[in-house]
Amino acid sequence: MSPGSTNTQLSYPREVFARWAPIQNAPDPIRDAHLDILEVVFFASMMLEEGETVPIGVVIDHDGRLEDVLERDSGQAGREPERAWFVVRFAPIDLSPASLKRVARGTAYGRDLVVVQKRNERLIISGLARRRERTDGGDALRIAAPRPGVLILETFGEQMYRYDVGRTSPVATNVFLWDGPVRTALEACGFDKDQRWILAETLRNARASNRGAIFICLPDALPEELRSEVRYRFAQPEMISTLARLHRSQILQRVASARPEGGNITAEEVGEGVDSAREEERIGADLAAAGEILAQLSAIDGAIVIERGFNVLGAGFIIPTGSGSLPQTRHCFDALASKSEIRPIGGGARHAAGLRFAWDYPGSVVFVVSSAGPVTCILRRGEEALTWHVRIWQT
Repeated sequence: MSPGSTNTQLSYPREVFARWAPIQNAPDPIRDAHLDILEVVFFASMMLEEGETVPIGVVIDHDGRLEDVLERDSGQAGREPERAWFVVRFAPIDLSPASLKRVARGTAYGRDLVVVQKRNERLIISGLARRRERTDGGDALRIAAPRPGVLILETFGEQMYRYDVGRTSPVATNVFLWDGPVRTALEACGFDKDQRWILAETLRNARASNRGAIFICLPDALPEELRSEVRYRFAQPEMISTLARLHRSQILQRVASARPEGGNITAEEVGEGVDSAREEERIGADLAAAGEILAQLSAIDGAIVIERGFNVLGAGFIIPTGSGSLPQTRHCFDALASKSEIRPIGGGARHAAGLRFAWDYPGSVVFVVSSAGPVTCILRRGEEALTWHVRIWQT
C-alpha cells in the first residue's frame, strides 16, 4: 500500500502501518516504537474527554534530543539550517490513550505537539513542543489526529501518509511548492515565495479551527460592483505584504553583514547585530500573528478577499449566487494537472460558492477550507474548472 492511496479500504491501523515501507524497513526498536505510539494515538482520538473528542498532535522523540533537530536546508544563500523545535520538558508520564487525551486537551491543535518516546521499553510523554516559524520540523516524525480515527503522518514539510478509518482518503497535492496551474495563477496574483508560504500557513491555521472558510486570491482589485459585499473592510490592506517585505529585508541584511570566518568584529557591530536580530524576530512574530488573526477572521460567514500582492481587502465577502448550472469540474491528482478525472465539486454550499466565483472571475484562485475534510483549491482554465485537494501541514 502506498501513501495517498484513494481506492483501498483501510483495515486496523497497526496492520496498515506495519506493511508501510518506511516503518517496515526501520530497525526493530524504532519500528516497534512507531507502531506502539500510533496505536495509542489512534485509540486516544476515539476517546471522549469531558464529553467531547479532542484533536491530537504528537512528535516522536527517539533519543531525547528533539531540541537539536535541524530543519532541512532552507535553500537561502548564507543561511544555515535552524533548530526546528522549541521544547518544554516535564517529568515523564506513562503514555496511554487516557493520559495522551488529557495532555492534548491543554494544547493548541495545529501549533503544539505532545512529545512522546519509548524509553527502557516504556512509552512516555516527556513534554510539549512547537515547530519554530518558517522551519519544516526536520526529520522528526509527527502524528496528527484531527478527528476520531484519522491519523496523518508528517516529516520535514511533507505529508507522508493519511489513514482515514472507514473510508478512502483523498490525495493531497503541494500546489504551493511545485510548478503547475495553481502556482502560476498565484504568481499572476503577485504572490511571491514568502507570500505563498504565508497563505499556506493561514490555511493551516484555518483548517486547525475545524470551522470552515473561503479565501479568494485575485490578480487585480475586486470588481467595484462587488466591493460593497465585503462586510469587514481592512483599514490597512497592505499590512501583511509590508511585514513580509520587511522580514525578507531583515534576513537579507543579516546575510549581507555576515563576516567571513576569522574576520574582526567591533563591539559596535556586535550591538548592531543584536539590534538587527531583535528587529527581525519582532517583525517575524508580527507577521505570524497577522496570519493567525486572518485565519481566525475566516470563520466569519463569507470569504476573505486578498487582492494583488497579498493586500487583504477584508472578510465576510458574500459571494453572488449567480445563475445557471455550475460548470463541470476536473479534479487533479498532481500539481501539473496531468492526472485528473471528471467529478462533481461536492462539499455543499461553501464549495459551490467558491466554484461559482472561480468560474465567473477567471484568474482568481479560490481555497475552500472544509470544516471536516480537505482544503480544496479551485480555478478556471479555459472552459474547465480545475480542483485539487491541497496538502496542508497538520503539525
